[in-house]
Amino acid sequence: MKIEKCSYSSFTYPPLTSPLENCSLILTDPFFSRFSDLDSRSDSNSDSNFRANFRSDTLSSFSKNLSLELEWDRPLLQKDWGQTFAYWDQWQKNENHSLVECLRVKDLGVLSYFLETKNLRWKLAPILDIGGHNLDWILGLLKSTSSLNKRKDVWKKIILSPEVSYSTLRHWREELNRQGFSHVVIEFPLHIPLLLLSTPRFLFPKEGLFKIDSLEGPHKDFLGIQNRQGTLFFHSKAFALWGRWEDWQSLNKDFPQQFCWRLDFRHMKEEVLEKFWPYFFHLLQNPEEDPKQKMKEILGDFTHGYWTKNKTDILFSKLKNKNLPEKNDLFIGEIICTYKKECLIFFKIGPREIKKGQKIRFYSPEGKIKEILCPSFWDMTETPLESTSREGLYFFPWIGGMSVGTRIFQIEQES
Repeated sequence: MKIEKCSYSSFTYPPLTSPLENCSLILTDPFFSRFSDLDSRSDSNSDSNFRANFRSDTLSSFSKNLSLELEWDRPLLQKDWGQTFAYWDQWQKNENHSLVECLRVKDLGVLSYFLETKNLRWKLAPILDIGGHNLDWILGLLKSTSSLNKRKDVWKKIILSPEVSYSTLRHWREELNRQGFSHVVIEFPLHIPLLLLSTPRFLFPKEGLFKIDSLEGPHKDFLGIQNRQGTLFFHSKAFALWGRWEDWQSLNKDFPQQFCWRLDFRHMKEEVLEKFWPYFFHLLQNPEEDPKQKMKEILGDFTHGYWTKNKTDILFSKLKNKNLPEKNDLFIGEIICTYKKECLIFFKIGPREIKKGQKIRFYSPEGKIKEILCPSFWDMTETPLESTSREGLYFFPWIGGMSVGTRIFQIEQES
């Protein structure tokens, strides 16, 4: 692996005169953000630790045009809890920070803390960018406010992973509306750096940004960050939907004001963004254009990831043993342990009765099939049994050729 130190570009935002409506500016504080603060020009002892040292007048100007959100995506260890919330208490007293309208929270413990806070003045946005693929769990999280916080409008949005596909995103939006959460906006990436790994371990000699190339393959230009929170690795390609512009427009048309789209350019060079913003605003006013090629020229290569279809589970079917038939009504159980020349232990599953003398069939993972009359068997107390319908562990006498994982089925009686 080849590692090369690289510089950090300053945070760049759209000009205040830009035609932005219903937009938010995401602010990060090095104490709450896993990205921390790598800009050596910032003063950690200043009145505000926001990236790029936003002054009060700057934040005040932004708050007139954009809603301000604080990102708290740092995983919080138990040992850091006291120090972090002591800092949070001081943070709240800063008049400048009262302009923040929403807290973007990743750690579920921190989220629970805010839900249990009386008279909470901020709205909340859970960050579900890692995991968060279970709609029932997401709905359960949103419904938890009934017992933890009486504010019905406590949720501003949910922040989803780029791993969620287009069809899933559409289905989830429909289901949230049906379940009474039409007011909760779904935030999804439009263009972000693609995070591959986040660890609290320090993998580089010192803090900073690093360019990483593989010495064993063609992969290169991976971005690595090491800061006070640990180490992060990013893919050489960004995640972006510029090549799926019609899908983006379709969601905005079918669900007006129910989606918002994140642009994260914190690692982008200033000269790149000077070209991006004018074209982006032109694109918003001329949405019939296909921006894919132009955006590649400006921003570099990108991928839409799992947007079309998440195929990460495509190998599961190939991992199944074709020698083992699917479980059905005739399924009795499965061998979980063998003692050569002594006995087999099988786990009986389901209510189907097994009894001595009935015809049963064994299917081994290796493809062996054996039909026998059920012998005498016994339970874990070594009590001999003639039959049982109860689930549990039982012993068979030794049957040759049957290995762990062998499935046992009753042979259906011919009429």
